[in-house]
Amino acid sequence: MTDEQLKGGSVYDYGRRDEYATSSEGGADITYGRFLDELGWEFCQEGRRRQDMVRFNAFTTKSWFSHDKSNADKNLYPIPNKVLLTNSKLHQNPGY
Repeated sequence: MTDEQLKGGSVYDYGRRDEYATSSEGGADITYGRFLDELGWEFCQEGRRRQDMVRFNAFTTKSWFSHDKSNADKNLYPIPNKVLLTNSKLHQNPGY
């Protein structure tokens, strides 16, 4: 795949697909969407899809399977409780 192809939008048909709702949003508006697709196919069993979708701004702006769009604060990971207990000035990220 060429560099120009990787810069194009995603070919994955984002949208909700379950017994409660069906929608189609498409992925043409995702910058470097084809690169996101390639990461998804290459690392499908590696457990890194969430971080890739956050990186490409698709995690909270697109729906997929049975997940709806959500607030941007869901892009943050929670701070582990062990770390919170060691520093009283830290506060948990919003949404957790």
